[in-house]
Amino acid sequence: MSRRVRRSILRAIIGIPLIGIRSVSASAEDDKPDAVAAGRWMDEALTTRASDSPLRLQRFADPVYVLSSAIAWTPNRDQTDFSAVVAPRGFVTDLASIPRVFWVALRPDADYAYAAIIHDFLYWQQVIPKDRADLIFKMSMEDFQLSKTTVATLYYAVARLGHSAWRENALARSRGERRILRKFPPDARTTWEQWKARNDVFAT
Repeated sequence: MSRRVRRSILRAIIGIPLIGIRSVSASAEDDKPDAVAAGRWMDEALTTRASDSPLRLQRFADPVYVLSSAIAWTPNRDQTDFSAVVAPRGFVTDLASIPRVFWVALRPDADYAYAAIIHDFLYWQQVIPKDRADLIFKMSMEDFQLSKTTVATLYYAVARLGHSAWRENALARSRGERRILRKFPPDARTTWEQWKARNDVFAT
């Protein structure tokens, strides 16, 4: 499904505009391939963006994904009450902490996929309260400069509708389910259900 189609469907469902990820202060001068412009852009990015690790995913045959490299969210300078979050390489995510109505737009190339995976990791680990995890989701989306309407709508959705996902994750963990891999499937036809049935593929 194309990005345009996904966005049209989401607009029809919740009536919000979606925008792409914009580079930080991308001016005509910054587009010049010179060392001064590059240094200026890097300095600004390092001081204003908290979600800046590359997002690399591997997909199972079913719509479940695993991080091929770690991603991180780091608080900005004014977010002193929060600590950094690192979702490790091998973390398996289906973006399920986002209410089902939004799944049509939550593909790995969606504008807020990075924030959704950080949020999914926090919902899985549950080392901080749910409301704090939801706030980090909001702040991570803001790092990507999504529209205020988009951020507010998705934040409201997880804050009000994410309790069932939180409880389901707690139950799954209590039953011994694991979601951090040390071995990745070599065959694209492998499903998550097949792979997680093996005991030798998980990190300790």
